[in-house]
Amino acid sequence: MIVAISDTHLGSKVSNKTGLRRFIREVLEKNEDDIDHLFLLGDIMDLWRRPNPEVVGESSDVLSILSALSMRKHYIVGNHDFAVTDFGEWTGVHEDVGLTLPVNMVESMQYDGQKLRFCHGHQIDYWRALSHYEAFCKAMSYFDTASPALSDIWKLMEHFSRLDTSNECGGGLEVSGEIRSQFEDTFAGPLESSMPRSKSREWSLLTSVCDLENTNRMFNHRFHDDATELLEGLEAESLQKRGGVTNHGRVPSERSLVERFEDVCSNHAHAVDAHQGELMITDGVRQTMHRIWRVAGALTAGLEGDEFLVRGHTHSAFVDTRNNVADAGCWLGERGSYITISEGEVTVESWP
Repeated sequence: MIVAISDTHLGSKVSNKTGLRRFIREVLEKNEDDIDHLFLLGDIMDLWRRPNPEVVGESSDVLSILSALSMRKHYIVGNHDFAVTDFGEWTGVHEDVGLTLPVNMVESMQYDGQKLRFCHGHQIDYWRALSHYEAFCKAMSYFDTASPALSDIWKLMEHFSRLDTSNECGGGLEVSGEIRSQFEDTFAGPLESSMPRSKSREWSLLTSVCDLENTNRMFNHRFHDDATELLEGLEAESLQKRGGVTNHGRVPSERSLVERFEDVCSNHAHAVDAHQGELMITDGVRQTMHRIWRVAGALTAGLEGDEFLVRGHTHSAFVDTRNNVADAGCWLGERGSYITISEGEVTVESWP
């Protein structure tokens, strides 16, 4: 059996650390002999705006318990623990917590005849300016108001962008002070909020910090096939509603395909906002969301058409077998959830 958990945000005031410890004791330890793999799908620790050694120290009790378990552990990096990729420079940290090394952004495997791909999910939701967003994540992990050198998020972003030769946002950091302020307020807001986050606002900010021309460099054949299928499917559904006929004509160029996919993502973000929060999203809007995730996953996470995508980041646990997508949910407040995969079946469970 495979078990996957995500978004425990250890080190945050809203982390359900008590519930997580009980879950480890009453589920993972009791079923240790039946569990082959434990996937930690990112944001296991919350390193934003706090010294990393401090958060690791506070989280070491839980991580030590996990390290004693016999199943293989997989640490997938999330946006709030993005600096874990640097922990190899901290002598002994990985060995102390007993997690599989190296940590990864994405992992895939075949288990019980089923092909699976695991990632945190931020690279799917924020594909439009991923390099820029991940520079922001790293800056948030090292941000420290007590240190003049670490107290400016955007200077830190510029520093990390210069070090990252794969960063493809080019001049994306040259944005106005107003955009910078809005970006921080939107993407570094509270983990738990009574107000739903505006997807269209997020999308608008992502498009303002990175040219689409740079995004085109990520283009691959898997994305081409999946995006074409999605766009033609949505066009057919739209025309069918209007009594029209679908024209399966020429395949669009790489440039226009990315642009058309961007339009779909933008329109869908506005559709989500129109339903005033995820609890009111219709099944049709939700299904389109999951189809978009699969196309974006092909672009940024190497998702193949026959793989089941297992992710986190949304904080909402679910399994969608129509689109082969699942989210492990989160451990915040009194909430707790996890995913099990056994004999080809992906299941989401609530805790307690």
